[in-house]
Amino acid sequence: MVRNKGLILGIVFLLVMACNIPSTAVDGATPLANAPTPLADAPTVPVEATAIVTAPTIVTAPTQGAVEIVPVPVTEIQINGASYLSYQMPGDPFRFVCQQPCKGAPEVIFGQYAGFRRARESLLQLTGIDTLPELQPVDVHLSSDSKCGNFDASSALSFAYYDLPGNAYTCNFVFDYRGVNGQSYTAEEASQIFEQTILVHEYLHTIFFGRVPSEVDAMHDFVTPIGNYVGSQWQGDAELCANHPSTPPGDFGGNLMWELCRQNGFTLAAWKASLIELDALYQAGSGQLQMGFSHPSPSMSQYREILNRVLGSDTRQAFADACWPAALFADSYTLSDACLYPTPTVAPTPVK
Repeated sequence: MVRNKGLILGIVFLLVMACNIPSTAVDGATPLANAPTPLADAPTVPVEATAIVTAPTIVTAPTQGAVEIVPVPVTEIQINGASYLSYQMPGDPFRFVCQQPCKGAPEVIFGQYAGFRRARESLLQLTGIDTLPELQPVDVHLSSDSKCGNFDASSALSFAYYDLPGNAYTCNFVFDYRGVNGQSYTAEEASQIFEQTILVHEYLHTIFFGRVPSEVDAMHDFVTPIGNYVGSQWQGDAELCANHPSTPPGDFGGNLMWELCRQNGFTLAAWKASLIELDALYQAGSGQLQMGFSHPSPSMSQYREILNRVLGSDTRQAFADACWPAALFADSYTLSDACLYPTPTVAPTPVK
């Protein structure tokens, strides 16, 4: 059983308030100069401003066995002229980075690394693809620093972005709210699977970078439920498709995954197949959008066609019911009043 249920509920609360991708690169990151112009019919509020992340309530300890915690090789690196410690196992396409003086104890970083490493493996079993090689290694920031900004001044509890040229990075602020004010945060606690939910969520964003249009590369309709699936150890399609939170996790006020489940028989296997095909489209240079990556990025019309093929049915209505603007697909359907004039069902409580 969980030794501190209140602590776990606190983590869930943080997940609910997490925001993911800033509208511009943070603290010295270079904005994408040749990003495609947003479509005229796209929402006036940027995708990046979406701050709705719904997580299930975790009331029991994960059943997965304890992960082995081992020392992680550390080197000194420079990021935007600042000195950081970089923790990275040989061959891993990500690294934990902590600006000096690092506020995280090495043994706790080892625990967090071990837990995330296992959680990422579970994630990749679902996606079949990883972050684009040109955006690796993914820098996983663990606290306030010169790249991510100061947690106390941030409107987000976590976010992800990328530099071109450069690599993808995630800002998680773990050590700004875990193990502070006398609270315990040991290596063993840091290695637990539910402590990786935010990190997995943000890492999944990086898998979409370059493979879908920049206007929608947050892809919360998939990122939020899949992050929760990994972090909460849900089992199978039925449990995933049963997740229909009162506050939708989608970027456009809808819940695409739930609509795909309901209307098109969505499965994790089909989603994995769609991502593999999406990556193949990118790698073949068959995308339709020039966004500054090594190859043209696929459009949402192309990805919807992929979903149609792998699911064996037309997903147009599911996208419409999940409030995705028709202009993203060069389509002409009309969104419902519920999409155009949403009424919030849950009022977020300020974190600070």
